[in-house]
Amino acid sequence: MDRRDKLPRPFELARYDFTMNISFGGAFRDVQRHRFLTLLRGGYLNTDCGYVVPELIASDEQARLRFVEAMETAASVHRKIRDVQGPQVAQYCVPFAFRYPVFISTNLRELCFFMELRTSEQTHYEIRRALRELYRQVSERTPILASMMKFVDTREHGLGRLRAEMRKEANSGN
Repeated sequence: MDRRDKLPRPFELARYDFTMNISFGGAFRDVQRHRFLTLLRGGYLNTDCGYVVPELIASDEQARLRFVEAMETAASVHRKIRDVQGPQVAQYCVPFAFRYPVFISTNLRELCFFMELRTSEQTHYEIRRALRELYRQVSERTPILASMMKFVDTREHGLGRLRAEMRKEANSGN
């Protein structure tokens, strides 16, 4: 009936397994908070899956170029350290903007709750995008089950948290 109602318990029998390549600093930490998701990390942090350029930086060409240069330098340093010291040591120089493979296993009931919660405008933009894509795939493969996810927000919100933070600051008098 509304967002707070979960699917009935029998929907815990429908299982979903998927892999996401998401940045460690933004999206992974949002995903990691959900205790009913089984998460298997893709080994040590590395630079192999590329990186995410935040929208605010991407919108300014000079900032974007500086960011890309910094990420490429970090990737080069990571490779050098990995070659000499190994991946366990090298992971400490990987900026959180780099993508990271994560295997996720869950049931339909939890997936519905997770997607409805983490596609809202308050969520990190990267996880919103990843979950909109996941929702599209679920809808293609199991349209009847996907139709039960009534509160998945498929709109683009950009820097959605920015408005909430501005309201909070205005209300606090700062």
